Amino acid sequence: MIQVYAKRTYLTFIMALCLTLAIPFGTAAAAAATTVESSLHKPLRSDAVLRLGSTSAVVNGMTMTVQPVYEKNGVTMAPVNVLIRMFRLDYSYDQKNRSFWLKTRLFEQQQLSFKLGERKGESNNGLKIRTFTLSAAPLEKKGSLMVPLRDIVEQLGGKVTYDAKTKEVRIKGVDKPVTDSKYRIGDSSRGWSIAAPAGFKPENLGKIETCEGCFAISGFASDREYLLIVSVSDSNSRLTLKQLQEQTVAKLHPSQVVQESRFAKQPAGEFSVVSTSWNDAFTARYNEYWTIQADERIYTIVFIQGSYGNGHIIGERDRIALAFMETFKTTFTSGNPNQIDTYEKL
Repeated sequence: MIQVYAKRTYLTFIMALCLTLAIPFGTAAAAAATTVESSLHKPLRSDAVLRLGSTSAVVNGMTMTVQPVYEKNGVTMAPVNVLIRMFRLDYSYDQKNRSFWLKTRLFEQQQLSFKLGERKGESNNGLKIRTFTLSAAPLEKKGSLMVPLRDIVEQLGGKVTYDAKTKEVRIKGVDKPVTDSKYRIGDSSRGWSIAAPAGFKPENLGKIETCEGCFAISGFASDREYLLIVSVSDSNSRLTLKQLQEQTVAKLHPSQVVQESRFAKQPAGEFSVVSTSWNDAFTARYNEYWTIQADERIYTIVFIQGSYGNGHIIGERDRIALAFMETFKTTFTSGNPNQIDTYEKL
């Protein structure tokens, strides 16, 4: 269920919200982060193009040399290193047992385990272990591990297409939608609006009881929860992007480490962006702060994710953040029945 941040939501997110927006000015670790002027992060590419019998493949836009893809008994066999690079997988091979596993680095945690010469596979997403049967057994060929392409790609949530005329195989990672195509949420009194999370239902709105002057939404991407917070404050003076950035860093908790500071252009204008991680004994979280000033108001949008034992989630965080920030406006248009006014409703 997608819901506006309510009293019963997770304790770690409540702690994050309070520390993020209500803490006095302090000193964060690694505050002097490098700023990339006017940079724009893009969601990570996840695609590949191969051709039967060819030693060349294009993976995420880059050409690499591979063991040729071949077809046997109707099953396309491909080198596993193509999938490792395309899906950005961790990989381990046990030579003694002739077994190997592939593990995702993005926010959705999954580990696939196999054994050479056997058609049985195992999937572990950290919550449930299940087994499945491959179309053909993985094998070693000229020093490369060859796997049944379609089986592995589909286990990782991707799609495979084949052009019999050109003998070209295309692989595409499938991104689950982040934002709702119909509903928007905003505040007519403070002048902002943003797309609702995917799967949002108006009846799931609830009052915010943990943070005065801010609005928060919990959503799910890749079956893991994230938190989006919108905070609006008044300002009598015009601040530069650099000053907005410095103000964000100054308010961070001492346990937060600044990973990157940059400026990013979006339809609403140019934002100061600060990405942080938390290093403390109680939780592992990743926050990203997007700040913009419009007229006499400063808008801050915060994205919060937990690591769930898998810290390599930067690409997924960017995918979530960019999907929302492309829809953010420092205005609210009344009269749209699909735009939920939290000022009136709550």
